[in-house]
Amino acid sequence: PYYATRNAVPGAEVVLLPYNMLLHKEQRKSLNIRLKDSIVIIDEAHNLVETINELHSITIYEKDCLTTQRKLSIYLRKVKSRLKPENLLHCKQILRCVTMLAGSFKKTHKSSSPQTYLFSIGQFQTHANLEDLNLFELVNYIRVSHLA
Repeated sequence: PYYATRNAVPGAEVVLLPYNMLLHKEQRKSLNIRLKDSIVIIDEAHNLVETINELHSITIYEKDCLTTQRKLSIYLRKVKSRLKPENLLHCKQILRCVTMLAGSFKKTHKSSSPQTYLFSIGQFQTHANLEDLNLFELVNYIRVSHLA
């Protein structure tokens, strides 16, 4: 039923779907849903702001940063000589970003109880000493190169 439903979406006159699928461009793209010239009706709109916040937020855990740092270091050691200079630069920048992010957890471990921190992109870059990196460019590189 799932794949049959996906194939039927482009020709459908009415499509019902959760907010996250409607509001997230990549999910719409994967389902071949185009909003141009469409009428969108949102039911239970009082939940909309919370859904948008969740779509544009991420929770990062220290153990994930450390694992990513370790795996990316291994990857770079294995393929470093075969990468084009631009790709090597991007990989090193990503490794630096992950390393600084992992290090930023240590900066925030001043108390013994777990804490939650909320950062904007700019605040995160300052907190992790990454002001000189274009994070949007790195995210695009990761997406295009299928690194993750």
